[in-house]
Amino acid sequence: MKILVANVAAADEDTEVGHIFKSVAVPLFRKSFGLTKRPDTELVFRFPKRGLSNLEAQPYGFFHSLSDCETLYMVMQAEREGFDGAIIACFDDPTLWSARQAVDIPVVAFGESSLFLAAMMGLRFGLFCPSPFGVPEFEEKIVRYGLKDRCAGVAAGYLPAAEQERAMFDARPVIEEFVVVARQLIARGAEVLVPGCGLIAPCLRFAPGCEADYPEGVTHVDGVPIVDIYGATVNAAETLVEFKRAGSPWISRACRYAKPSREAFEGARSVLEYTGPGFWDC
Repeated sequence: MKILVANVAAADEDTEVGHIFKSVAVPLFRKSFGLTKRPDTELVFRFPKRGLSNLEAQPYGFFHSLSDCETLYMVMQAEREGFDGAIIACFDDPTLWSARQAVDIPVVAFGESSLFLAAMMGLRFGLFCPSPFGVPEFEEKIVRYGLKDRCAGVAAGYLPAAEQERAMFDARPVIEEFVVVARQLIARGAEVLVPGCGLIAPCLRFAPGCEADYPEGVTHVDGVPIVDIYGATVNAAETLVEFKRAGSPWISRACRYAKPSREAFEGARSVLEYTGPGFWDC
């Protein structure tokens, strides 16, 4: 099966940032998905040319509101190109519910997939947020997904955005900060830990730059397991694609994900066509 990985991080392909995406970030992401994905699953990583170009902008909701349409258009284009499913590669799950309404291929995202897996792994989970500014959004997400009673709390790290980005080369500061916050969540009753960031999660799992100290990566803190958000998400996408292929129900169109009527499409004609700078694949 062929699955789109729609990235929120934006850059032109032939720039220094684009080169880092291709040479460092994507190989790390492929390695993360590769731990659990099926051998015949092809992942295509797509990046927008317009959007949020660094982690400093990520915690601010109004920036996301301005850039999220790029994610939605990426998913819509993937369906037209014959992809079997799509992954929105951001823990904020931008446009997830809208995308499910817009297309007939399964769409999943890091946040929803890993939070529901965490609820199966233990009675109560704790959610690590990379920035204090993102905590309100994460708390709202937990309520929106109906998991408030299963959450021991949301706690934030205090690493600058640039330090988080450097974790692809040296993960030690991120690992140390995560362990400090994880212990706070464990003290509040967390039986499972969720790293709420698509960049921090693989840096914990593979410990780039400090592999000698963490030869197996960081998968537990004081015996409490860390959710594999990449595995949770790619396996969720594969499962829904298999349900669809088998002719089994895989989504409800009764209300929240109801397909728009022909009249609704006509009324939205002026915003359906994409006129932005476009995307590139890796």
